[in-house]
Amino acid sequence: MDNRIFFKLGGKSYDLTDTKLASDSRFEWVESVGRYVRRMKLNGVALQWLCRRFNESSEIKGKSFKTWRCRDLTTLFYCSLKYNKYGRFVSVITVKGELRSIIILPEISFNAGWSDLSKKIEVFINKAEISQRETLNAGEITRNGQKGKGSYKEALQKSRWLPYELQSAPESSTNGDKDPLRRNLVGSFPDCDEIPSRNDVRKWAQNTWRGIHNIQVFDLNGIQFLFEFQSRRDAENVLAGRWSRSNHLLELEWWSPTTGAIQAQKQFDWFWVRILGLDVIRRLLIYF
Repeated sequence: MDNRIFFKLGGKSYDLTDTKLASDSRFEWVESVGRYVRRMKLNGVALQWLCRRFNESSEIKGKSFKTWRCRDLTTLFYCSLKYNKYGRFVSVITVKGELRSIIILPEISFNAGWSDLSKKIEVFINKAEISQRETLNAGEITRNGQKGKGSYKEALQKSRWLPYELQSAPESSTNGDKDPLRRNLVGSFPDCDEIPSRNDVRKWAQNTWRGIHNIQVFDLNGIQFLFEFQSRRDAENVLAGRWSRSNHLLELEWWSPTTGAIQAQKQFDWFWVRILGLDVIRRLLIYF
């Protein structure tokens, strides 16, 4: 299989799969020993960073401890060189909100290192990137006028002279960036007795998702909050994690036109309240 590699270390079996998805969880790494299985999802940039750490760990000899750390948008990566009575090993940990995953890579023999594994993964990543570029270029017309694999209908839909409404754009993160409604998430804290304010949620989001910039937070109905991101990929990264504020879980979902709408069968008591002493005296409609 071209999209998967296998290897064994210290009695454990590993497989690294290219899911061919255009997301930050493209590669899936599985560690299995007997009935025990560990899984980890990460992107190509993180894999390349890990390969460099494997090479650095191989250069260190003897019983040593060292830890590297990096952040990629909403995910923290830790790579640690350790040893125990069975020998040296490297642990890889990913932290995404409340979600954590770990992969343990033992050394084949003492001071043998992980250089061979690093080379194998780098070759696999390079092949995956070449395959992705070839897939993206398929169907295009070359400069010398030769036909690609795309149909006449697809070429017509890509015409620059067609009105925008008639062009059928493919589903991708790039198109999602152009449409602000496709990069919005709606969240709430259902287990929280006291609903936080919009400013509190905004500060929490900025501190928690430090790798994502320009996050906008809006109050929908006093219970739910709208999170607007600059790209759909940022929203996908947040949605893939598990997040909590003050030990209260944040439930997230994609925005839809019916999000926050009140069902027609629900009954409310309506009261008119007049508030005095404001710059502009107005009547506010408040329901309980």
